[in-house]
Amino acid sequence: MTLTVANILTVSRIFLAPVFMVCMLMDTPSSIAVAVAVFAVAALTDWLDGASARAWDQVTEQGTYLDPLADKILTTTAFATFYLQGIMPLWMVLLMVARDFAITSLRSIAEGKGVQLVTSWHAKVKTFLQMFVIFYILLLVLLAQPSLAGTVAVPNSISAFCADAVQSWYTLGPLLMLTILTVWTAVEYLVRYRVLYIVSRPASEWIVSLGGVGRLPIASGTWGSAVVAVFGILPFNNNLVATITFGVVAGAAIVLGLRAIPQVQKDHGSDPSLVVIDEAAGMALVLMAPLSRADVWWLAAAFLLFRLFDIMKPWPANVINRRHEPWAVIGDDLVAAAYTVGALYLFHAALQPLLMAVALW
Repeated sequence: MTLTVANILTVSRIFLAPVFMVCMLMDTPSSIAVAVAVFAVAALTDWLDGASARAWDQVTEQGTYLDPLADKILTTTAFATFYLQGIMPLWMVLLMVARDFAITSLRSIAEGKGVQLVTSWHAKVKTFLQMFVIFYILLLVLLAQPSLAGTVAVPNSISAFCADAVQSWYTLGPLLMLTILTVWTAVEYLVRYRVLYIVSRPASEWIVSLGGVGRLPIASGTWGSAVVAVFGILPFNNNLVATITFGVVAGAAIVLGLRAIPQVQKDHGSDPSLVVIDEAAGMALVLMAPLSRADVWWLAAAFLLFRLFDIMKPWPANVINRRHEPWAVIGDDLVAAAYTVGALYLFHAALQPLLMAVALW
């Protein structure tokens, strides 16, 4: 990637998204204040990267692709956080994510055909309104605290009004309008560029890249894992249903991967970065374990451990990784999944005596 000022600002927005989420979920006046500041800085980079690229003539293909992707990551992180805090309904979040996934896939198709996907006026308005509404809700959440950053007291009348507003149509109304606009922009793109996906890339490439995720220029394997990991927050009726669901996802990914990977290897080599369906299969296996879905912290731990083991490739993953057959491409990720589940339960077992000792003390 060309390291221009604009591209650095764009990538920084991607890395600020998880920082924002962690601060919000800590749910203290100080952490919420930090989260609001982090989101404000991240939103500011959305304007600065475009302005600097045009001012210094640093417009690049990577920047053109990464800029809207960074926006999607930041806004999706905010909406997922609002869902976890009971502010936003799950169905709205899923529609937002589905729209962004569809348009990202469409951009990948366009790139493969040498066509530049021009951002529509409605999409630009949608992105601006998303940033505005998110910041508006964040301010309501911040002012609903008894004090700002634990220091400046908020008048009781303002705090009470904002606390009520967060759980009312003062927030649901703007979020509903955003959802409708978001779906409309998806329809607009799909209709305008329908020629692109009528005759698309070979189906095998779409399968192994999870609809284009594997074409992301940075850490494609991590994003392939994240596509499945985000579904770990879904509220299943019971653990058995969840385990069966993720088992089916893992099985489907393995079967489809084994059929599609040989075709992709002919054009892209033995283990191309394009292939991320193996990470999806491994992450789905991890999510079959109830502990990995116990709460957002265990989910985060499961995701990070899986990525760590997938990168380190402990035995026998290192042995499997030296082979180039399709089963080996998937096999090392399945080993990483087994290590992840084992590490989670070992840590959980070690944690219980410690918690009991603290409680007794």
